[in-house]
Amino acid sequence: MTDLEITKLCAEAMGYKCEPHPNRKPYPHLMWVSNGQNWNPLKDKAQAFELVEKLKLQIDWASDGKKASAQYYWDYPLIESDDSPDLLRAVCECAAKVQKAKGEL
Repeated sequence: MTDLEITKLCAEAMGYKCEPHPNRKPYPHLMWVSNGQNWNPLKDKAQAFELVEKLKLQIDWASDGKKASAQYYWDYPLIESDDSPDLLRAVCECAAKVQKAKGEL
């Protein structure tokens, strides 16, 4: 998935109606959401951890402490992100996969 697809799916997971940011060229990953705020959980820690809380994601760190992954255990099969040195990316990838799976039901 592209960063823009991940960002959009994460907004949908939060229940936000999202529209392209009016300044999309200089900021390709930002989405303008229904509450009029920029949405970019790939770069915003507070937004990423809103996803963790809402979806009840679990965060695991590799034994070397340099990579993280996020898992969603609430439905079968398990949904998880790839290991990533970027915690926010791991969270967003997992949240996007969860939202995509819910849309396919």
